[in-house]
Amino acid sequence: MAWLGAVGCAAALVACAGGSATGRGGPTSPTSPTSPTSPTSPTSATSTAGDTRVTLYRDRAVVRQRVAGTLAAGTDPVVRVQVARDVAATDIYVIAAAGDAPVSLRATAERGVVELALPGRPPGPFAVQLGYVTAQLQWVAQYTLLTSVAHDRSVLRGAIAIHDTAGVALAGAHVRLVDTQLAQAAVRAAEQLRFEYTGSATSTTPLALPRDLGIVDVTPGETRIELVPARTARSMRSVLVFDPIGVGLDHPGREPELDPSYGVQPASHPRVSESLELPRDATVSAGLPGGPVRLFERRESGELVMLGESRIFDTSTKVAQTDTV
Repeated sequence: MAWLGAVGCAAALVACAGGSATGRGGPTSPTSPTSPTSPTSPTSATSTAGDTRVTLYRDRAVVRQRVAGTLAAGTDPVVRVQVARDVAATDIYVIAAAGDAPVSLRATAERGVVELALPGRPPGPFAVQLGYVTAQLQWVAQYTLLTSVAHDRSVLRGAIAIHDTAGVALAGAHVRLVDTQLAQAAVRAAEQLRFEYTGSATSTTPLALPRDLGIVDVTPGETRIELVPARTARSMRSVLVFDPIGVGLDHPGREPELDPSYGVQPASHPRVSESLELPRDATVSAGLPGGPVRLFERRESGELVMLGESRIFDTSTKVAQTDTV
C-alpha cells in the first residue's frame, strides 16, 4: 500500500507539472531565500505569473516551482533555492530545464534550502522547473448563507484559507484545489485510465473535480482566497420536520432498553424542527471543497441572527441535487 501511495504521488506530480520528470537530486528543507549577493547565487531572479503551479489536496500539495535568474560571468553556476521545509533534495524532481546542459540538486545544512548545480551553463538567463510534494501547505474552506425573514432566497459566500508552514513564498502561483487525498486521486486516475483502455468497472464514489483558484501569491502564514465571489441569490424553501417522540428517548448504549415503562412514563414530547433546502447550481458548485456552512438571517432591523450550522459540498453529497441546512 505504501508502494502504491508513492507511485500515486509521483504520477500526480508529473501530471500536475504538465511534463515528464527528468531527474532527482539528494536531502534538504527551507529557511533562507535565494541571495542575489552570494557568489553562488544568480545575479537576478525573475518569476512569471502562472509558471509556478500548486495543486492542493486534502493531505498534501503538489508543487511545480519555477526557479529563474541570470548567471553572472566568472561565477560558479550553483544556485541556492528555497523549497518547502519538509522536502529533501532526493524527493525533488527536475521537471523542465531550458537548454541541454545537465542539472543536479545537492543538499545543504539548512532546512528547506537546496543547491541547484548548472555545470556547463554559459552566463545569462536560466529557468528550471522543480517538482515536489509537501504536507506543509494545508487549507480549510468555510461558507456562509444569508437569507431574509421570508426564507425564500439565500446568498452563498465561501472562502478558503491556505496555511503555509513550508517557509517558502510562491509568488504568482497558479493554484488548483482537489477535495480528496492525493493517494485517492492517483488511484481514481489509474481507474479512469484502466476503464478507457480495458472497459473495467470503476469506483462508484463521486470523482472530486479540480477547482481553479487562479493566480495567487502564496506566502508563509495564511493566504485567503474567495471561493464564491458572486453574490447571486438562490431560491430556498423551508421544510418542517415532525418528530413525534423527540430526542428524549434516544438510547446511547448498544444494548436494547428492557424497561417496559420506557417511553411511557413520562410521556414523550413531540418536536417540530425547520430545515432549509437549496437547489444546487452545478455551474457554481463544481469543484467546491466540503466545509462547514453557517446560515444567517437578516432581520428587518438589519440585525444578523445565526439560524443553524451544517456541512456543505462534502464528497458523499457530490451527486445531490439540493443542500440542506
